[in-house]
This record gives sequence, structure tokens and C-alpha cells, in this order.
Amino acid sequence: MQRRLSLRQVERLSREYPEKVSNSYLAYCETGRLLPSLDKLITLSKVLGVPLQQFIERVELDRGAVAPIELGPDSTWREMRAAAITEAEAGRLAAAYACFAHAAEMIGPARAAAGDAAARAEVEGARADLKMDMAIVLKRMSRHYTARDLLEEILSDTGNIALDAARMDRALILLAEVLREMGRLPIAAMMGREAMLRAARLGDVVKEAHAACLLGNALFDMGNVTEATPLYEKAVRAFKTQHDAASLCVNMGNLANCYVRLGRFLEGIRMLHEAEALARSSGFNRQVADILGYLGQAYGLQGNLERAEKHFFQSNRIARDAAYHDIVFSNTWYLRELAMKAGRTAEAADLLRSLRYVRARVDNGTPEVKAFDEMTRAADEAALLSDDGGVPS
Repeated sequence: MQRRLSLRQVERLSREYPEKVSNSYLAYCETGRLLPSLDKLITLSKVLGVPLQQFIERVELDRGAVAPIELGPDSTWREMRAAAITEAEAGRLAAAYACFAHAAEMIGPARAAAGDAAARAEVEGARADLKMDMAIVLKRMSRHYTARDLLEEILSDTGNIALDAARMDRALILLAEVLREMGRLPIAAMMGREAMLRAARLGDVVKEAHAACLLGNALFDMGNVTEATPLYEKAVRAFKTQHDAASLCVNMGNLANCYVRLGRFLEGIRMLHEAEALARSSGFNRQVADILGYLGQAYGLQGNLERAEKHFFQSNRIARDAAYHDIVFSNTWYLRELAMKAGRTAEAADLLRSLRYVRARVDNGTPEVKAFDEMTRAADEAALLSDDGGVPS
């Protein structure tokens, strides 16, 4: 994908396209003095063979960039990483990314000063861990192309003496999760299955549980709920044994969704309420919002529309305050469906306008987003046919 062209070569190749890109324009962009326009990004994506969305992610990341937290001149990279984790847990993802990136820069002098092989391995390992931390934050920000590139960079660094089996497995599982959110489900499933088998051979119960969750997610997204269910059950058992509350909340929600899709409503709804209580007591704000949305879906499928709406609204209150745009979008999509079922057309129209507003803030990975895009595409095509004098089918 990387063509390794000079700025002048890019300028020359861009002349084949309507929007040319000059050498000086590129130089300004490289030094951060200029953000490229959409038309020029389209030309660059064609010249360099890079997806347009990848460029857009970088521009959005630069526009939303913030300075890392000031900890004082004597601060260490470990203290900066701790600050980054605090920011990430609070949902301040741009600040978390800046702090993780700065911590990685701070390791540079430590790397140079490391004398023996063991010290160098420790420093290199810390750099790899920080890059994976950055990838996790990018994934949460829906910057999937950038996260993928960062993880592939880690895995392709064959000279990294600290990229042991544990770090390689962690990077591979993270990469598979990113690919799954990008819609590359068969590849994600293949990587998840391989990671699970590898962890089982090594006797690593925790890693096997994470890989089972990843594989279950890919299979669930592909509509294979029956095969996903025992994978989530395996993960839930493992995380209960390990007292990993965060992973347990997520997998209880996943497993409950499987039970609901299989018509086992009482089991699914009971488990969702248990997961909500655990998430609240542990202070996992995003998981609470997620699980309330899952409860809305479960009650909706069960036919209890009043309870469904109640839980969607509760989830949206939390998600809006924390800017969890993907959760707001999904909840609003289902609220619109409920309004349409109840014949409340004015309310459904208002919710559709809300969906159009929130759509610009979410990536195109979830089933609700894909359904919305398909619906709006069909509506736009019908409108074009009507404008041209045709009859919409």
C-alpha cells in the first residue's frame, strides 16, 4: 500500500486527476501548517493507494488533538502512562491518546541509556505496550485504520527483542478486534479461532477467554448465534474465576444477547440485570449504558415495548453525557422502530432527524448503522427517480 514516493513524484502523479496537489502544498501538510481539503485527500488516496477513510481519520485525529497533561519536568513515562489510563477511564480519549503518545516519546532516552540486553528488552517491551494502549484508545475513538496500522507496525517489527509470545498474542487479538469492527468478519473469526487454540495449547486460561470472546463477537455479527453462545459461556466462566469484573460485564452482556436471540428471554434478561448491577457497582459507565441498551432490545423482542423504551431512554441519558455516540445511535434506531410500530409518525420523524445528526459521529460498523445507511441510500435513490420523472419501485 505504501508506495514510498517523494513529494515531487506525488505532485507529478496527481496531475492525472482533476484536483492536483503541488509539492509545496504537501510540504505544508507534512509540517502540520495546513490541513488538506477533501478534494485533495481524494487525489492523494488514489495516487498513494490508501483508503480515503484512512486519510480522514488522520485529519480528524490532528484536528481533535490536545496537549498531554503537564506532570512537571521530572515526571517519568510511567507516571505519564498512569495519567493516560486515568484519562481513558474517564472517557477523555483524545487526552488519553496524547498522554500515551507522549509516554512513548519519553521512553526514547530510556531506550538509549539502557545498557544490557535485559534492560533494552524491558524498554522495548514498554514501547510495545504503549503502542497497544494507543491502539485501544484509537479503536474506542473509531479510528480503525490508524489503530490497524499501529498494530501491524508492532507485529512487523521483527527486530523488537521484547515482542515475546504474550505481547504478540495480545497485539494479534487487538488487531482481530479492530478488523471485526471494520467489518472484516471472516478474517477476525479466523484470527480469533487461531488465538483461542494457541492459548489453549499454552494453558493460558485468560487469553483463551479473551480469544473466545473475540471469536464469539465475529460469529454473532455474522448471524451464527448458536456457535457464539458456548464461546461466551466459556469466557464468562473464566472471567468469574479470575474475578475480572470488566471482562465479565462485557461477556455477560454478550451471552445474554445470545440467549435473547435464541428465544430464552428469562435467562437473557436476568443475566443483563446481573451485568448491569455489576457494572454499576464497579463504576463501569460505558458498560452500564451498553447493558441498558441491550435490555431495551431484549424487552422489545419480548414484546414489552413500554419497558423497552424506558431502558433505551435510560441508556441514552448516560451515553449522551459521556459522548458515547455509537450507543446513542443504536438506541435511537430502536426507539424509532418502536415509535413506528406504535403509529407515532411525528415522533419517528424526529428520531430520524436525530439519527442523521448522530450518524456523522459514528463509524459504519454496527448493524444499526448499516441498516440506516441502506435505508437512506434507498430513499435518496427513490427521490432521484422522482425528480427525474421516474416512478420509484
